[in-house]
Amino acid sequence: GSGLLTLSSDSDLTLSDNGVVAGTVGVNLDGSSRLTLSGLDSFNHALTGSGELNISGTGSTPTAFSFLSQTGSGFTGDVTLSNVGYDLTGNNASALTGATLITGNNSQVTVSNNTNLGNLTLDGGTLTFNQGTVSTNQLSLGGRTVVQVAPDLTLGSNLIDQSQGATRTLISAQTGPAQAAIDASLSLEDTSGNALSSRGTD
Repeated sequence: GSGLLTLSSDSDLTLSDNGVVAGTVGVNLDGSSRLTLSGLDSFNHALTGSGELNISGTGSTPTAFSFLSQTGSGFTGDVTLSNVGYDLTGNNASALTGATLITGNNSQVTVSNNTNLGNLTLDGGTLTFNQGTVSTNQLSLGGRTVVQVAPDLTLGSNLIDQSQGATRTLISAQTGPAQAAIDASLSLEDTSGNALSSRGTD
């Protein structure tokens, strides 16, 4: 049937089967609640609220995950990826326009066009830029994260642009860490694994 599944009052729920919740049922997470999607390759429910959504793969290598058309863009909480592949295009991008994306352990996030995120926390895994840039309100750094850049993307300025008028960036953030923190937390590479400078050249 239709309706709304609401998690509140510090609730925890893990879903490992897409058939448990009917496709016409929306999901709302209040700010104290957590939903884990374990081993799923997709999610197709209207998603709202400000809680925590954890998406984790269960295989030995990251498996692709996608938000489908019913997800919408009404979620404003945290979305943490662990051991999953995530392409920041289409529904996967629109679902995060008001949310905070957290790259976790063994996550593989790919940027293929210009993308707007609510906030971005780099806390592990790999963020690969094939084309385009990421624009976000706040950039935060956690665990060591690899940022890979396709060979045809030549950096003409800093990896991170904090609204300082840089001419070529990968991540444009209204607020973010100092350059020293960026250097300490991020490994910038080409897609062959060769090291690059996070400062680039003008």
